Amino acid sequence: MDMEKLLSELVFKLKGIMKKASLIILVLILSSCNGYIYDNKDLEKILGVKVNELDELYTYEEASGIQGEGYVFNKYKLSKKTVDDFLQLKTKNSFPRKDSYKKDWQLLNWKKGLRLNTNILDLFTVFQQHDNSALSEELSELKTNLNSSNNYYSIFFKDSFDEPYAIEIFVLNPFNRTLWVINITT
Repeated sequence: MDMEKLLSELVFKLKGIMKKASLIILVLILSSCNGYIYDNKDLEKILGVKVNELDELYTYEEASGIQGEGYVFNKYKLSKKTVDDFLQLKTKNSFPRKDSYKKDWQLLNWKKGLRLNTNILDLFTVFQQHDNSALSEELSELKTNLNSSNNYYSIFFKDSFDEPYAIEIFVLNPFNRTLWVINITT
């Protein structure tokens, strides 16, 4: 009888320890998640020009798996000077620069008026899975800017450009000075 009581107390204590350990592990995982919110220095490596002023207009991020699956939707407002400097940049084909995270990714440097294929456009449907009206509005605005002959595009992709399983796309509308950064890993 005493053995049963001792065993019962031990099981109760172990359950408490497991709950605490699970909570600690969850907190560590969440705190180690590194979002893709770029600061001025990061965007300088992407655009190839100094970024003095930057307004983060919208951010949405969702991780959907333990192997890096998920997506990020960021929208920034750039200063007029930053956009003007970018438009005058003669070496757009040298940017963006790869970081260690994307060392094995393929890169399509900045191009004006790039036509995105349907396989890339289809990846944007991951954002339509949610009942998030703000995200829906932002996605709608982005879609009106995609495939515009006046905008600039750059894309990091894994696998092939025709059928990527991971992309990070940059879309710059020089007229309203908006930069979208979208990262999708399936």
